[in-house]
Amino acid sequence: MTKRTAVLAVGGGLAAYLLASTQPWVRGTTRDAVLGSAALGGTGAQLAPGATALALVVAAGLVALASGGPRIRYAAGATIVLAGAGMLLLTLVVLTDPAGALGRRAAELAGRAGGTVAVEATVSPPGWVALVTAGALVFVGGWAGWSGRSWAGLSSRFDRAFPAGSGSASTAGPPSAPGERRADPRGARRSAWDELTDGTD
Repeated sequence: MTKRTAVLAVGGGLAAYLLASTQPWVRGTTRDAVLGSAALGGTGAQLAPGATALALVVAAGLVALASGGPRIRYAAGATIVLAGAGMLLLTLVVLTDPAGALGRRAAELAGRAGGTVAVEATVSPPGWVALVTAGALVFVGGWAGWSGRSWAGLSSRFDRAFPAGSGSASTAGPPSAPGERRADPRGARRSAWDELTDGTD
């Protein structure tokens, strides 16, 4: 897997999960003394807030995966795998018990924190999308962390290139004697301002 493919895969999966978290995962109805007979819905962010927090951990891992060295990329891949596994687990908790998840949300709306309200609930499509993308993040994160050890880094892109035979600043020749003006590498005459800029009094 190339770096570009890995970044696009992890970023796309993360974006899909976050988008799905803004949509209702569970819909249902309740007959409560406080809420009455009402239709309810709970988004992923409301029913599984911990999964949304772990998605931010995946985002941090994605940045490290794209910009770090081989060891950092390996650690970033492991971080994405662990955070993705947590997202998968928390999503499964909601989808395997939609009535319980929505009942707790309904109890919060009724002012009965820690309790539950009897509801009839079903899972909406965005919930399944979130489940699939969380599982994909686990797989892609592990693959990216493993193959990222052979990717090229970013440092060579910012290295200053010197023409052949010109040498670097450390090999440009012996320092000038006090009071003597050094010659410009391009043959131009240097001014007192240039000397001051170089730290020569």
